[in-house]
Amino acid sequence: MSIGKIIIKFRKQFNLTQAELCENINKQFHTELNKSMISKWENGKSNPSLDYAKILALYFNVSLDDILGLKISAESLSLDEANLIIRYRSLNSEGKEKLQDQAELLSSSPLYKNNRSTCVVEEAE
Repeated sequence: MSIGKIIIKFRKQFNLTQAELCENINKQFHTELNKSMISKWENGKSNPSLDYAKILALYFNVSLDDILGLKISAESLSLDEANLIIRYRSLNSEGKEKLQDQAELLSSSPLYKNNRSTCVVEEAE
């Protein structure tokens, strides 16, 4: 989804016109945003600067990834991938670090790469 469509989605969730969004952001963040800028963003004629993208994220109480459309949607994940994320999030920082180390080891090994040709692993005698 484009940044413009995402801004429209959040603005409509808050039941705001472009002018109201502009006025609210200017009051809250002391900016000089104008309705024309919001219109250009929503119509895909330009994109907000990083500073304005951060302000939009703060205003709508979402992440910058949400505003920029960078989040992976749950629909795009397999059940196994979603379960891995859930397990990762349940770990403390030490566990997360260990899991990342293991993932790095596995992903750097030709034996476990997804695009490998068929490999036969023989059992050691």
